[in-house]
Amino acid sequence: ACDLHEAAEVERNHGARSSVANRADHLPVGFRCAVVTLETQLLRDPKRRRVPRPDRRPAESPEESDVLELYLGLPRVVLSYHEHPNMGVPMRVRSSFEAAFIDAMAAVEAGVIWLSAIGVLCFLDEVGTAVRRVDRPDLDGTRPSSVEHALARYTGLDEAERAALYALRCALAHDYSLVNMAERQSAARVVLLRHAFSLTNDPDDETLIVLPDKPWDGNLNRVVETKVNLAALVAVARRCRDRVLELHRSGLIALALSAVETRRRYVFTHGASIEEFDAQRRADEQAKWHPLDPEGS
Repeated sequence: ACDLHEAAEVERNHGARSSVANRADHLPVGFRCAVVTLETQLLRDPKRRRVPRPDRRPAESPEESDVLELYLGLPRVVLSYHEHPNMGVPMRVRSSFEAAFIDAMAAVEAGVIWLSAIGVLCFLDEVGTAVRRVDRPDLDGTRPSSVEHALARYTGLDEAERAALYALRCALAHDYSLVNMAERQSAARVVLLRHAFSLTNDPDDETLIVLPDKPWDGNLNRVVETKVNLAALVAVARRCRDRVLELHRSGLIALALSAVETRRRYVFTHGASIEEFDAQRRADEQAKWHPLDPEGS
């Protein structure tokens, strides 16, 4: 164990090496703690040092709060000593929360409508699986999907609308189709999930979904379409993301899976350039924030 002065020196050196520091309003202290833990334990510190976190606790195995901070707060460029103990390799650490949303928005910007819809709906699917609200109970009843959970937790859509969007996700993701026959489902779920869709992309129309007056019976000779506006669907995904982050800042979001499973499924790394690492370090230095000063300077 080291005293506070020694801890400060270790943290200062570590901060210069790893570029953990950043603007206090951009990276909350919980996220900075999680990054220190990530670097010290998951990416391996070269001297196996017990680097203190900004909250002065040792960076031991990641706790649920650490993984939640990483899941919602990444990306970050760090130095990994996992493969080369004597030479740090820049790695970009990302979460699927960030990656799925960014990639979906890139497809939207490119005007690739069906792939955009898949990306947006997969983002909602993941959010419904990975995190939950702690201030109210989840859905029950007809065994709702992760997409439906996400829409119920963070939007005001009703059951039929939520189920229809899950059906669109199934149709597109399973075989790139606009028809979901809802086979091998209960009778109640078939009514909710059997749809033949048409997609529009009208940014001037705020209508998300138009359901048929009567549920489609599955007769392909008499198709009754369910209309979905991709522009409005994108707006829903943005609101869901913003709502998750808002609730997290209020302490009302928790992991829906274990910390170990969440990290393995949704936190990943890939190569980064030294220029990216240096650019991030310069931004950190310009912000003049030190890890041992939780309030920022």
